[in-house]
Amino acid sequence: MSVKKTTNKTTWEFCTRYTDVQGNRKQKRLRGFITKREAQEAERDFLNSLNHNGILERDDMTVSKLIDLYLEARKPEIKANTFQSLTNFCSKHIRPFLGNVKVSNLNQNTVASFHKYLLDDVGVKLSSAKTIHGKLIAMIRYAEVHYNIPMISHKLRPPKIVGLLEEKRLKFYTPEQVREFANAARSVNDLIANMIIVLAQTGLRIGELTGLTYKHIDFEKKKILVRQTAYYTMLDGKSQMTISAPKTRSSIRDVLMTSETFDIIKAMYEADKLIVGFTKEFYIFSNAKTNALPYYSILRYFNAAHAKTTLPKITIHDLRHSHASLLIHLGADVLLVSKRLGHKDVTTTLNIYSHLFPERENTIIDTLNEHLK
Repeated sequence: MSVKKTTNKTTWEFCTRYTDVQGNRKQKRLRGFITKREAQEAERDFLNSLNHNGILERDDMTVSKLIDLYLEARKPEIKANTFQSLTNFCSKHIRPFLGNVKVSNLNQNTVASFHKYLLDDVGVKLSSAKTIHGKLIAMIRYAEVHYNIPMISHKLRPPKIVGLLEEKRLKFYTPEQVREFANAARSVNDLIANMIIVLAQTGLRIGELTGLTYKHIDFEKKKILVRQTAYYTMLDGKSQMTISAPKTRSSIRDVLMTSETFDIIKAMYEADKLIVGFTKEFYIFSNAKTNALPYYSILRYFNAAHAKTTLPKITIHDLRHSHASLLIHLGADVLLVSKRLGHKDVTTTLNIYSHLFPERENTIIDTLNEHLK
């Protein structure tokens, strides 16, 4: 058993030897712990998963135990808010039905019953059930690699749901609908009206918008510099918010503003400069300028604005889809859309919006025919 600092001297690791179920001597090493104590606790948890002879007991591992081991392994690798979301996700969707089931006893019938429970009893959407299934399979594959359980993940496929239609395609507003919605929101709260317009004209994620301070605005080049984001998670039934760097490198980007968006932010800047103690650290879209706007406040204003219109109801994130759909309609290529939205690659963009691109095929072919004459 050994707990020591990693070679870069910034984090801790543990390294221990054990015997697997086939009698092979193996070594377990896990890095990335911030403190020595965390590394020691992780090592202790691993050793607790072994029987009294130091042999890994695969047959007694329940799904709940697997979740605990998986979460401990992921904790040093992911952001705190992501870890909390994953923990809540497992507690809400997987533990209640599968927690006491032994991993070695999982089979296709168990998976089918689990999906029925999710769809009928919990009431999740079909796409959400597939996401939950994917998380479960990821944990089982982790156990296959690290704990030598039988190779079963490839056999546990999501069941085919006969007669159940896939969810509708993305919801989004046209520019005219966005204008109507923003006008209705103006009677509720000027801040939410401005947020609606900016979200629809920039494609920012809600956390990216609420994490903006004036130091992230390049007034000369009329650009928004996405360098941080507000993360919202639920902890013990309460909304928690943290400000952190974006999750991916591609999310760090400069977004050119429309004239209207620039005018909105410029006007807010001029008004906020009159506040005693003003600094460029002020959050732009917040009533309490030294703190980002809580998500429950955004949602309350957003729903109140919806109640003022007869428009089809959309989510806050659908304003991002509205921006992307408008770009595609105007002829923007997929690379531009991908970069503006901060997607990891164009594959992500196509996975979400591919059904919008075929609408341009006739126009492209007509142009091609003219060119070839």
